[in-house]
Amino acid sequence: MLIAVWIVSIGFMLISLSAMAVLIIVRAVTAARSMRQAEWRAEALERIFKMLAEDSTVQLPARTPRGYTRLLTGLASDLLALLRGLEHGQLVEIFQAAGVREILIGDLRHWNARLAQAAAENLRHFRSPESVAALRQTLTHRTPEVRLAAALSLAEMKEAPPVEELVRILDIGSAEQSRLAVELFRRLAHREFETILAIAADRSRPALLRLMALEALAEQRDPRLVAVTSAIARDETGDIASQAVRFLGALGDRSVAPIISAGLQSADWRVRVQAATAAGRLGLGELSEQLTELLDDDAWWVRHRAGEALGSLREGGIEQLRAVSAGGEDRSRRAASLALDTRSVVARG
Repeated sequence: MLIAVWIVSIGFMLISLSAMAVLIIVRAVTAARSMRQAEWRAEALERIFKMLAEDSTVQLPARTPRGYTRLLTGLASDLLALLRGLEHGQLVEIFQAAGVREILIGDLRHWNARLAQAAAENLRHFRSPESVAALRQTLTHRTPEVRLAAALSLAEMKEAPPVEELVRILDIGSAEQSRLAVELFRRLAHREFETILAIAADRSRPALLRLMALEALAEQRDPRLVAVTSAIARDETGDIASQAVRFLGALGDRSVAPIISAGLQSADWRVRVQAATAAGRLGLGELSEQLTELLDDDAWWVRHRAGEALGSLREGGIEQLRAVSAGGEDRSRRAASLALDTRSVVARG
């Protein structure tokens, strides 16, 4: 029995030693690879900067190990995002001559979705018929983020399909998606403003899709946008109404005061919050009485935003806050005091 125990113990010891040896070897190999990549990176950067300085005696290696070429794609991503103008064009030529574009096109079909997404994002720097064709094929990729990245690059290259086709292909608005969809609409707004605006106004569309379209257009200064957003804020309910009110505050058009006033009286606390914020942003002093009433609202966020809005309305709003802070009801007095304290801290800082 004792011999069996010794044998088992020796077996476990040998397994432990073998595992330790494997870990040491793996660590040594990983360290060697990291050192080699660091050397490659330093060498590549030195060559690239000399080439940017128009040193014709320096070139990147024509034929390189796969790992070196992969390192170049990472450098391309980092450097092309930093440089603009003539140097950006020079970098594109340098990396294209090194075969980076072909590697990126191949990566679009890689099993690793993160690598495919990075390739789709970076191909926008390498405009060519081959790049455009590959990105168009990637619009049907299995991963939503990869599809959106491809669409963004096509939009950047001014080669994207029409908005309606993209909405269908990418299934935008059917489920929660990244903010890449908003950025896509924003990049396409210069050529398809009316189409995106129509999507925002169409009540048969998914609410999420309409909100994305609205947010993408919020930076535009177009009276049609004010009209459509006002109609949504007036006719809709819930989250889409509250976001429409928020966008109205960002548009900077004081003619929407009646819509904001109605929002302050909404039964939905989310709409009241956004209406109070919009009133402050637009400087709607005529709504100070309504904002003062909201200092006693049941929802804490409404009271807080109403106090902030009054604090931004210069002397009229400050006087209202001081009056409530001195003699209002308990809940409204606390909201007014908090707004005054916050404003004082901001003013000192």
